[in-house]
Amino acid sequence: MISGSVADAKHIYFGMSDTNLPVGLDKRTGQPVLEHDTKVWTCATPVLAGAAAYGASMRGELFALDAATGRQQLSWRTPGSLADDFGLLDAKSGKFDSRRLFEGPQPMLASVEHVKRLGAYISTPAWHDGQLIAVTADGRTLFFR
Repeated sequence: MISGSVADAKHIYFGMSDTNLPVGLDKRTGQPVLEHDTKVWTCATPVLAGAAAYGASMRGELFALDAATGRQQLSWRTPGSLADDFGLLDAKSGKFDSRRLFEGPQPMLASVEHVKRLGAYISTPAWHDGQLIAVTADGRTLFFR
């Protein structure tokens, strides 16, 4: 688990890198109340606002889940993620193509730069004054109402 966690009165939420699942657990029982397959690593800590848990993934996706049921309310991907100029995302699964990412003539640093160009989210979004604010790994600040 790379992300931090956030909690409300009944649940605790966090992102998982290895399983690609932001998770919400019932604080009393430890049972899952939500899981959302982001297809790729989730490093950013979820943000709670109203009845939603907002998350962000390394493939450049922002999403909102109903904090109680886990039902997806919103999904938005960066233009860089949709373009995927280096072909890092498998077209069928939406997951990282590990051969493309880790093998071949390019050094690991080049692969990291390609992930950044997807608009990957590493830092935790913020909720302020009715808007979600997110910063991508390639340095863009995005505002959503």
